Amino acid sequence: MISQFYMQFFLKQLCDNFDFFGNNIAFNIEEQDFTYSELGLRVSAIQSKIITHTNEQYFAVVSRNHIDTYATIFALWLSGKTMVPISASNPKERNAYIIDSVEINTIFDASEEQLQFENSQTIFTSALPNNSSVPKYIETDKETDLYILFTSGSTGLPKGVRISQNNIQAYIEALEACNYPINYTDRFLNIYDLTFDASIQFYVWPICLGARIYTLPAKGIKYLQAIKTLSQHKITVVKMTPSVLFYLQKYFDQIQLPLLRFSLFGAEALPESIVEKWQNCVPNAEIHNVYGPTEATVNCTFYKWKANSKHSSFNGIVSIGQPYTNTRTIICNSNREILPAGEKGELCLAGAQITKGYWKNEDLNKKQFFTKSVNGKTERFYATGDLATISPNEGNIFFLGRIDSQVQIDGHRVELGEIEHYAHLFTGVKTVAIATGTDSIQNQITLFVESENTDILNLTSYLKEKLPTYMIPAKIIGLTQIPLLISGKTDRVQLKKLIK
Repeated sequence: MISQFYMQFFLKQLCDNFDFFGNNIAFNIEEQDFTYSELGLRVSAIQSKIITHTNEQYFAVVSRNHIDTYATIFALWLSGKTMVPISASNPKERNAYIIDSVEINTIFDASEEQLQFENSQTIFTSALPNNSSVPKYIETDKETDLYILFTSGSTGLPKGVRISQNNIQAYIEALEACNYPINYTDRFLNIYDLTFDASIQFYVWPICLGARIYTLPAKGIKYLQAIKTLSQHKITVVKMTPSVLFYLQKYFDQIQLPLLRFSLFGAEALPESIVEKWQNCVPNAEIHNVYGPTEATVNCTFYKWKANSKHSSFNGIVSIGQPYTNTRTIICNSNREILPAGEKGELCLAGAQITKGYWKNEDLNKKQFFTKSVNGKTERFYATGDLATISPNEGNIFFLGRIDSQVQIDGHRVELGEIEHYAHLFTGVKTVAIATGTDSIQNQITLFVESENTDILNLTSYLKEKLPTYMIPAKIIGLTQIPLLISGKTDRVQLKKLIK
């Protein structure tokens, strides 16, 4: 099975699997099973609608926990179209910006509670009946955008990362090269919203393998639902953020998952102290720490945790390992000169998984991408903004934090500057956002406002209209004056001391 999959382009394999694994379960959503054949019927029904939109390339898909949402994504891809996911929980203004920026005319929604936007139409997928046709793979230029994910931007506006068919193919090939002994018998758990790129690995990879995917019920406490699903449905492959472990650690003595084979972590720094506790809950699982910005297609490095042996870590943080087969890594100084192993600098990435660039943002493209000759080969690199160093002995990479003000909150990449931008628009005064947490995990935001008369309640309400839930400050503190360093820069160390 595995060799058959990797002999074909991933979209062709995905299409073939609707028939090849027809009677196998593809998805379990809200405790309802859907076979590959049933998924294929929904893909075909939606594809029949898509092909009537011959002059459109980019389509929005509302992220829902519904079989039609996944069917729509596959139908768009097989038709050579581009998927732009939007979240129903995001402020309407944020979604409207994305839709207007990409000039999207058509939105697909699996819910009866459709999101409505000016200058676009919404297609309610449940109204599309099954037909007798089968899904078709329409081959297009493999540099075609497969999806555009909009991530937090420091100007207050999200930025769109373009990922092509070739980018995902390179990613799938890299996963193969990691020698995961995973096939159609495995059960994957996807705990991520479809606007978060970690979800890609957990619905594209398993469907191409003929495996089974479980999603979390929409109701209930998310991370407790994750543990329940892992146990009840005998999940064998899962990926979580380190923040999930910190939330769950009070239940560790009750968690036993002997059937879990691969426990992956990513999107945040992973403290070895929490992994040492978690490995007792998953005695038969390989624990991998993976790394990769959205611009490098989900993940591009990985480190295999070795139980009961010396771990590769830096200041208690587990290494992000070494690059995938299609990725090159270098550490650069501010002049983008390559630094030797052991020195700290910006982690820069090159290879087939790197995005072609940001959507309609040439200034940012010029800033984040550069060409450089390494070992006689000139390549295009992406400057991640992540501070890192490489071990001189093992060649393992250590993530040391952000060079700028970008942080990870519960696995989501957040520009603190975006929060500050909207807070300043409301208050008219200086604002500073600080990410805080424990054991190197940043899990909440404190916002400082240079005014002791700030209407905190109204400011919070305003921010909820502008930002996703995970970006809303847990605490807002008003100060007569925000402390400064002698250089004139904000004294963030002093601000952190004020947080109780």
